[in-house]
Amino acid sequence: MIHKIVLTIALLALISLFWSAKVTNAQSGATQTTNTLFLPLVSNSKVEPTTTPTTTATTQPGVPTATPTATTELGAPTATPTTIAPTPVARPAIFVDTQWKTSSAGMAVDAQGGLHMAYRYYEPNDGQSPTGAVYVTCPAACEVESNWAGVSMGEAVSEVQLALTTAGQPRLLYRTTSTVQNGGNDYHYAECNADCANPANWASTIVVTNFGTSLFDIGEDNLPQRYFALDPQGRPRFLYLDRNYPIEPDHYGLFYVTCETDCTTAANWSQALVSQVVKEEFFFDWEVIMFTALTFTSSGQPRFIGELIPLAEQGGAGDSPLLLCL
Repeated sequence: MIHKIVLTIALLALISLFWSAKVTNAQSGATQTTNTLFLPLVSNSKVEPTTTPTTTATTQPGVPTATPTATTELGAPTATPTTIAPTPVARPAIFVDTQWKTSSAGMAVDAQGGLHMAYRYYEPNDGQSPTGAVYVTCPAACEVESNWAGVSMGEAVSEVQLALTTAGQPRLLYRTTSTVQNGGNDYHYAECNADCANPANWASTIVVTNFGTSLFDIGEDNLPQRYFALDPQGRPRFLYLDRNYPIEPDHYGLFYVTCETDCTTAANWSQALVSQVVKEEFFFDWEVIMFTALTFTSSGQPRFIGELIPLAEQGGAGDSPLLLCL
């Protein structure tokens, strides 16, 4: 037993002597410190920086290992990318109307760069708030409020659309609560040929009245409309949906409405049915086409797109987009 204790003490003394010598030599610089080198990852000849390790282990006691830095080339530190936020550009702008809520806005630019705008008041019909359509124009420097001038027209307006002739003359189509048929809508056409900030230079007429489409009109009063346009000759055209069953004969479907000249006279307008209506002795069905947008080819041929609820025999269980050439 005593013999084993002596051998153990001797072994511990030997180890202690050896460790003291190694530490002394390391501190005196006799042994070169070996630092681990972290090379970049290379893939498809593209250098990718390695992740900087966080270890602080040393290769020898008392000599710390330098923390490696990710590099793209051996020995060259990677530059930290800096994101520079762009300087905001101040742009002049104005609010056309700061007193009343508005909707159904549209804008057009004439050949001289002048701006033309139309919108309607989005206010309750309480006898005090404005409910008409507004047209305003500005020839230049339109960030200056005093450069804008215009007119208002109509009452209980729910939609307004603007188009310009090639000469920059404004043409409006606006929809109001009907004064012709209770519960319906009147479609008004208005035009001006010069000095259009003067109400006396505007002329208008009721073109058509529709009825029974309130189910399909939901949400339209605050959405932009695209069913009114001028053809390449500057002649007005538009589309409208009707479901007028109180009159005789019934007036159902989508109609294309046109005028060739003197368009502030209602008698100069004509219309044509452009959707399918099935009328039989014991059966009736019709296509519903909503949210239409109208345009023209360079030769004046009309094209429109809309959302279609087809006939029952066509599987009319949902809505689908439809493109028609008239």
